Amino acid sequence: TKVTTNVTSAVMGNPVAREFDVGDIASGGNGLAWKIFNDTRKPDQITDSLKQGVQQLTRRIQGLLGILYRQVFSILASVLVNWENLPSPLSPDIKDYKLHDVETKYGLLQISEGLSFLHSSVKMVNGNITPENVLNKSGACKIMGFLFFVSSTNPSEQELKFPYKQWDPSLHSLCLPNPEYLAPEYILSVSCDTASDMYSLGTFMYAVFNKGKPIFEVHKQDIYRSFSRQLDQLSHLGSNSLTNIPAEVREQVKLLLNVTPTVRPDTDQMTKIPFFDDVDAVTLLYFDTLFQRDNLQKSVFQRTAKGSTKTAQALSLCKEFCLV
Repeated sequence: TKVTTNVTSAVMGNPVAREFDVGDIASGGNGLAWKIFNDTRKPDQITDSLKQGVQQLTRRIQGLLGILYRQVFSILASVLVNWENLPSPLSPDIKDYKLHDVETKYGLLQISEGLSFLHSSVKMVNGNITPENVLNKSGACKIMGFLFFVSSTNPSEQELKFPYKQWDPSLHSLCLPNPEYLAPEYILSVSCDTASDMYSLGTFMYAVFNKGKPIFEVHKQDIYRSFSRQLDQLSHLGSNSLTNIPAEVREQVKLLLNVTPTVRPDTDQMTKIPFFDDVDAVTLLYFDTLFQRDNLQKSVFQRTAKGSTKTAQALSLCKEFCLV
C-alpha cells in the first residue's frame, strides 16, 4: 500500500498543485505547525485563454500566423537570447544565430504590415506584441499569440471603440499579457486603441536592437506604481536611451513610445518610413508573398516596378532567381 501510494503520488502529482496556483502566505495553529495557502484555480483560465488565441488563427493572412505553413526556426525571443524553457544543451543554431540588418528590417516590416491588417481590416488590437509572440525563419517574422486581442465594438464606424478589462493581479501569469510591452493606458486608464499596439511595436523594436531587453522592467506585484514611474520616464525620454537603435529609425521609435497615443505613428506611416525602403527587404517581402499572388497581381507589381527604382531592383533580383 505504501509503495502504491508513493508511485501514485509521483506519477499523478499533487492534485492541489496541479489544479491551483499555490502561494505560501502564512502559518497557524499550535506551534505554527499548519501552513496557510493562497490559491488561484488555473486550468480553466489558462485553457480558455489558449482556446481564445487559437480561434483567431483559423486562416492565414499576411504578416500573421494562421496555419503553420512553413518550417519554423524559432521564436524571436530565443534569437534575442531569451533561452527559457529550451532543451539543454542549447542548439548551436539558436545559440550562435545573429540577425543580419536586412533580416531585422524585413522582420519589422512584416510585423508592421501584419498590424496594419489587424487594425484596418479586422478592426482588432493584438494586445501582446512581444518577442515571445513572433515566429522567426530567416528573418521572416509572423505574429502569433492572440490570447489578449480586443475587437472593436463598433467596426462599421470611423472612430473605433475597444473595450478593455482592468488588470487583475490575481490571475495566473499565463492569463495576462506581458506588462513590459504594454502601453501605459492599459494599466493607468483601463483603455486601449490601435495606438496601444503601436507603443508595443516601439518597445518591441527597442528590444530587437538591445538583445531582447525591454526598455522598462515592470514589477508585476506593484504594477500600478511601476507604470506611474514608467510614465514619468517616458515623458523625459532622451536620445541617450535609444543609442543602440539605428539613427534612421530612432525618431520613429521615440514617437512610438510617446505617452500620448495620438502622437504615435500608425501602421501606414511606419511601413512607409525610409528605414524600410531597402531593396533587399523589399525583395524578401516579395519572395514571401510570391506564391500567394495570381498572374494579374504579378503583372500589376511588375508595371508598378517600372516607376520605382527600389522595386525595379527587387524585381530584377526575383527574375534572376526565375521566380517571376
